[in-house]
Amino acid sequence: MPRGERAREGEVAVCSLSSRELVEPLSALPGVALAGTLMTANLGIEELLRTLARRPAIRGLVVCGRDSPCFLPGQSLLALFRDGVDPERRSIIGAAGYMPLLRSVPLHEVERLRARVEVVDARGECDPLVVGDIVQKLRARLCSAPRPAPDGRTTAEDGPCAPAPCFRRLRAGGRRVGLSRVLDGFVVISLDRRARRIVLRHYDDDLTPRHEMTGVRAESMLLGLLRAGVITDPAHAGYLGGELTKAETALRLGLPYVQDVPLRAPGRPGNAVLPVHEREEPQP
Repeated sequence: MPRGERAREGEVAVCSLSSRELVEPLSALPGVALAGTLMTANLGIEELLRTLARRPAIRGLVVCGRDSPCFLPGQSLLALFRDGVDPERRSIIGAAGYMPLLRSVPLHEVERLRARVEVVDARGECDPLVVGDIVQKLRARLCSAPRPAPDGRTTAEDGPCAPAPCFRRLRAGGRRVGLSRVLDGFVVISLDRRARRIVLRHYDDDLTPRHEMTGVRAESMLLGLLRAGVITDPAHAGYLGGELTKAETALRLGLPYVQDVPLRAPGRPGNAVLPVHEREEPQP
């Protein structure tokens, strides 16, 4: 289950959708094995399914609380248990949520959970006492129904739920050559506070003006430089993107802006700044 999981012995899980404040009282209800929220119709539902797969004693799921009107994870979750998943598109059939795709949970595991878990639609219900009554009625119904036979198969086809996909960790840092090696001349960024605009000027090495651009948004200015072919090196595109973002922030918040100097509050001393050649060509 997504954030807020509280695990205990029991057979019923409760999903409070976007109602975070319900997790604590619902997890304390008798018969509730775990309670948690659900915010998205893709990664959130995948994590919920993995949690249910790890807890074979859970045979019931109560969906309550407020459903997000934008992402509709509750509607998508109910559609999943009602209609299943399109095997080709990996999309939840009948789901109206935003990108209701299940890419990391095996389809056979989805079908196994659909057969094992009974889902109760209590969307909109935010009273823990009312949800508690729904849980007890569901538990009584589950106790009177035959328990599914345990399945201990662990073949590649019918094994447990696949682990969540992991990010590949990257290390920050690198080496950037001097701007003059990849761009004829140099770039100066300043602010025109009277016009409330960022000013970028490109000069030749002999101070001959080459290009000028003004704007208020760092992203649009950087895209304009790339489109015009003024900047082609990725490292310096990143550098100019960072400097233009600093300039935009300073313009919006009324902070002092000096190129290559960190932003700081007015009157606060800045840190020492390295010479340009040391800053642009750091030693490995």
